[in-house]
Amino acid sequence: MMDIDVMVGLHGPLEEAAATIGRLLGIVFHPLGRRPAFSADYRGAMLTLGGHELVNDRELEFEAYSYDLDVEAATQREQDAIGRQVFDVLRIAGVPCMLVRNVETKIDEYRPGG
Repeated sequence: MMDIDVMVGLHGPLEEAAATIGRLLGIVFHPLGRRPAFSADYRGAMLTLGGHELVNDRELEFEAYSYDLDVEAATQREQDAIGRQVFDVLRIAGVPCMLVRNVETKIDEYRPGG
């Protein structure tokens, strides 16, 4: 199955980003063990939010985004749909975000004013 990630352009501590995204999605993120990451169930999928060390690659400007929100679901169809839903909620709220597949293909991107 191909990975679906939503890169998120919120600044500030990870805890604040988790709280903001959780509020927008109507969920609560919980710390993920000893890792600096948070996870939550969302419509049957597992969302994992953390930092990343990705560098810009072609049209993929990863460095513009502070956080990576990984989407895991039972099927590719569900994973794609939930990734799109999360992206759309963030976009509508004005949060810079980029939807990517396998961290190599940009599906969509939103930058306010851009």
